[in-house]
Amino acid sequence: MLTIQELENLIRAWPDENGVSSDPATYNAWMESEKKQFWRLAREVLGFDRINALSEKQARLLDRCLADLFLRKPIYKMTEEEILGQYELVTVHIAPIEYEIAWEKFHEKQTKH
Repeated sequence: MLTIQELENLIRAWPDENGVSSDPATYNAWMESEKKQFWRLAREVLGFDRINALSEKQARLLDRCLADLFLRKPIYKMTEEEILGQYELVTVHIAPIEYEIAWEKFHEKQTKH
């Protein structure tokens, strides 16, 4: 939790409508802290079994989807369902592992001939 002084400093450092901060170091430090908290939450919600079962492609896509979620919504308004929804979006709809396996087998077959 921020102290009153830290909050006042952050408010002064907040970027204007052009995206320019009067104190980039303060704003960037706060954003890094928020990112760390978000990724901790995402790991907690998804669990190591789900994360470790991802292919490289799925991991990259999930990272991108979760980063977009982080930019769209403050952490305190995020739900576990939204994080799980991003996981499902990647693993079921965008890049199911079955498609990756089928593509690898097809590619192997093509290179043998």
